Amino acid sequence: MILTPEQLAELTDKKRPRDQIAWLTEHGYRFEISALGRPKVLLKEVEGKMLTPQIKIKNRKSTAPDFATINKN
Repeated sequence: MILTPEQLAELTDKKRPRDQIAWLTEHGYRFEISALGRPKVLLKEVEGKMLTPQIKIKNRKSTAPDFATINKN
């Protein structure tokens, strides 16, 4: 089953195909592009991504200590 245009717009919050393609690419979704230049996404792809969430926080600095900077004299 392939997502309908309405479902794709709901997933991406984008209406234009090029914006949808950019969003899908940025979020790691696999898709094909139709002869009309519209992304085609399998429902199974969306279900798989939604069932196994991957937390990505941009521009977050690590709170772990940097042991490489410790002088071992």
